[in-house]
Amino acid sequence: MIWDSLNALDRKRRLDRPIIVVQIGANDGLHDDPIRHFILHRGWEGLLIEPVPSIFKSLRANYANAKGIRFENAAIGDTDGIQPFFYIDDPKDELPAWTHEVGSFFRDLVPNQVSGKDVTSYIRQIDVPCHSFRSVMAKHQLSKADVLVTDVQGFDDRIILQIPFDEIKPSIIVYESCLLDESSRARCEELLKANGYTLESDQWDTLASIAPPIPAGQS
Repeated sequence: MIWDSLNALDRKRRLDRPIIVVQIGANDGLHDDPIRHFILHRGWEGLLIEPVPSIFKSLRANYANAKGIRFENAAIGDTDGIQPFFYIDDPKDELPAWTHEVGSFFRDLVPNQVSGKDVTSYIRQIDVPCHSFRSVMAKHQLSKADVLVTDVQGFDDRIILQIPFDEIKPSIIVYESCLLDESSRARCEELLKANGYTLESDQWDTLASIAPPIPAGQS
């Protein structure tokens, strides 16, 4: 679902200019990453955002040779400032790989048990810098995004609600919907449909897509 849509967009737009992607909750750029191939092998450019300093360090290292990629060690919140953030710290890789992807503003969305093991001793709370969606785009002088990917453990709807669709209208939005409550999920879907998006979901994520504009001189 996600791969096919990203690949189709890439084939349509690659000859015009590089695809611009904004990824919020980029993790280390390796685990279950839908855009890694397109950055490394298709020349996508854009902004990768990750709040946890140790994971952010890995993210930068894993894209060390990628051109046109900007990095931001922060979270996206409702406003600019500092906010508590919870994540699983597993420096010795004793837990399943997917636990490296777990991080949230909400403590109750960080599990205490993983595969039957108590992991409360691995859970850390840190204060992270936060930017609103609009302010982080302005900071990195980005006026467009063809693709927006969010994986932020229950905060995805709050990010999508911040998008100024009259100014920035990604052709594809991928967001983690499985942790949203029913009302948050419905509100997010209603906004996207009102802005012309078609939605498709699996058990984890929702893909919102809209036909990209045809570049001048093409038909």
